Amino acid sequence: MQITLKDGRTVEVRPLQANDDVFEFARFINELTEEKAHFTMDVLFSPEDVADWLRNEMSEVEKGECIHWRVFLEGKNVGWAHAKRCKWKERGNVEMGIGLSKEIQGQGLGRKLMEEIIPKAKKEWSPKNIYLEVSSGNDRARRLYESIGFKEVARLKDWVNHYGEYMDKIFMELQQ
Repeated sequence: MQITLKDGRTVEVRPLQANDDVFEFARFINELTEEKAHFTMDVLFSPEDVADWLRNEMSEVEKGECIHWRVFLEGKNVGWAHAKRCKWKERGNVEMGIGLSKEIQGQGLGRKLMEEIIPKAKKEWSPKNIYLEVSSGNDRARRLYESIGFKEVARLKDWVNHYGEYMDKIFMELQQ
């Protein structure tokens, strides 16, 4: 799928593939880590680490338990979006997330990715709940999620150590 950004650039969005370039994905993840993005990772990943992760993630995709898209700008990985069906007694729920490089934030891509992946997750799994997690320091993401229809349903105080500053972990549920 092709998405045109507000500034006129076009990105390619495609499903995660078993033969994806682990060096490029490691570069992207490490770039997010180095820019201190508000996401879970805070250590650098080797291509071998990414290869292990890729095998596990592809297993989930192949089982139909995960939708995982990668975003490319001129061949460079600049984002991702995923929806993952929870396991066992929580399998009626879907966890979502997106991550974008600074160079493409504020271009309407996060909204477009969520508007595409939410209906796909609903069609695939008919979930009772769709939720995501965001840190209290990520105001831009929270505003986006709220504008799409997510509402804060729980908060863990001082849960995320974001480079020496503790932030709350916020759980948001899509109001359907």
